[in-house]
Amino acid sequence: MLNILVIRLSSMGDVLIPMGLLNQIKDIHHKRVRLTYLTSEEFAPLIQEDKNIDEVMTFQRRVEPLSTLLKRIEKKHQEKPFDLILDLHSTMRSLLIRWRFFSIPRLVVDKRRFERFLLTKFKINLLKGEDHQAQRQVKRLIQDFSSYFHLPEKTEKKQLSSSSFLYQENKIPKEIEEKIEGYKLICFFPSASFETKRWPVDSFKALIRQMLKDQDFNEYKFAILAGPKDEFCREFDELALENKRVLNLFAQTNLKESAQMTKRASVCVGNDTGLLHISESVGTPVVMIFGPTSEFYGFAPYLEKSKYLSHSLWCRPCSTTGKKKCFRREPYCLTQTAPRDVLQAIKEVLQ
Repeated sequence: MLNILVIRLSSMGDVLIPMGLLNQIKDIHHKRVRLTYLTSEEFAPLIQEDKNIDEVMTFQRRVEPLSTLLKRIEKKHQEKPFDLILDLHSTMRSLLIRWRFFSIPRLVVDKRRFERFLLTKFKINLLKGEDHQAQRQVKRLIQDFSSYFHLPEKTEKKQLSSSSFLYQENKIPKEIEEKIEGYKLICFFPSASFETKRWPVDSFKALIRQMLKDQDFNEYKFAILAGPKDEFCREFDELALENKRVLNLFAQTNLKESAQMTKRASVCVGNDTGLLHISESVGTPVVMIFGPTSEFYGFAPYLEKSKYLSHSLWCRPCSTTGKKKCFRREPYCLTQTAPRDVLQAIKEVLQ
């Protein structure tokens, strides 16, 4: 048996995306491979019940010293020696883990750093020439490691994850289920890992108001989902008061419940954020709004029905993560996406 330590500590979407590769490995090798997934504690619910993951190790990024984590890995290694480290993160922290266990063979993900650097700094796009599906991290990861794990050259489109909690019993809170009963559902995710990646709240509000007036959406209710740290989502309270078909569920659902909401939805709409990857992992198409980041980094939606909106500007992309502050009068990469454009994309997905 090949005992593999998989490292991907963050963030939400990046933790979920490698499941396409790991699912393929398990499909081919079955019980001949044992997978231990090391990730941050906050993202463990995404994978801890997945049938293809044998064990999940968690790490408290902002609390636990690296030395403590290394000791825990050492203990696991003594109990069941690791035969391979599969580093899907390739950061300084994962590098230190590899150095500490230098005797264990390792495979490291190719993050296309040079290509991303050229695209970000000089707007030279060497990623554009890649096969349309190969841009997607799901396919790209499988291709990068196909020779080592003897994966087929042509792979089927696979969902990002097959985690049991995403597919089994309904875990939507009863009080929320009662509010959406009898209606179709569209979920909105106005948050993102960085404020600079957010489509303006006023644009989300204008979009929802247009949909409330559109007869094509008479059978739908609209749910705004966000975590407890996303205080700006209180601004959607006025919409919820105006119309009972709008539900502002800010801080009312946990990660598992949010995943179930995306499964219940006909389409999910939001920024370049991990929750839209969760939506696709349960088969729900999305409309993704790109701002300072680029779809060519490999994080565009991959389902056939899904859509994304972006603009070709001389200053875009300005960073690989979207963290960098915009130096222009306003973030045109986001503000040039009009509510009517997103509305049209939603209609195309539903058709």
